[in-house]
Parts: sequence; structure tokens; C-alpha cells
Amino acid sequence: MASRDIERGHNVSITGAADNSELVQETGHAVQQADHDMSKWEAIRENPINFLWCLYGVWALIVIGFDNQAGGLVVSIPQFRKDYGTAFKGGYVIDAQWQSAFSGGPVASSVLIFCIAKRDG
Repeated sequence: MASRDIERGHNVSITGAADNSELVQETGHAVQQADHDMSKWEAIRENPINFLWCLYGVWALIVIGFDNQAGGLVVSIPQFRKDYGTAFKGGYVIDAQWQSAFSGGPVASSVLIFCIAKRDG
């Protein structure tokens, strides 16, 4: 009966857990030591999904960092200011509202995505 409950994901009380606590601790320590003894390549070979998630996280951080700087960089390009700005004292400038949108857009989208993720769980 208990094995069916475990397979279904239900919590079951395990009788005799106190008797097995030393075995559980020893097993945990042995597994932890085996993980520490692995080389980086062995860990990647044994846990490819975890490695791919790490790569995804790093890629996301790089993209977010690029997103936050891209708006400010684009505004500094003279041809961009000429194409989309207005003439001012012999040069071209981008309106302050657009500069704010370029700088604040990535931050606002991050806050929006955080709120959506928080709401959905």
C-alpha cells in the first residue's frame, strides 16, 4: 500500500525511520563525497541536463546585460540621431521621452515578467 502511495506522490509515514537514520546519513555522505571526487567533465557527462540549464542561465544573464546597455548605445550613434532625432544647434538629438523609453524598457519588461512569473507560481 505504501509503495503505491509513494508512486502516486502521496506523503506516507515511514515506520522505523529512526533505525535507518545512520544508514541514510552514511549514504548521503558517500554520495556527497562521490560528487566532490568527480572532475568537471565527468559531472557534465553524468548530468547533461543540469549543464544545459546552467548554460541557459548564463546566456539569459548575458542577454539581459546586453539589453540594458543597447538602448544607451543606440542613442549615441550619430546616424541614428540624424535619422530619428530632431535638429538642435547644428546637430541632432533624440527626444528625452524616447531616451527614457530606450533606457527604461528593459527594466520595465523585467519587472513585468517578474510579476507575471510570481502570479503564475
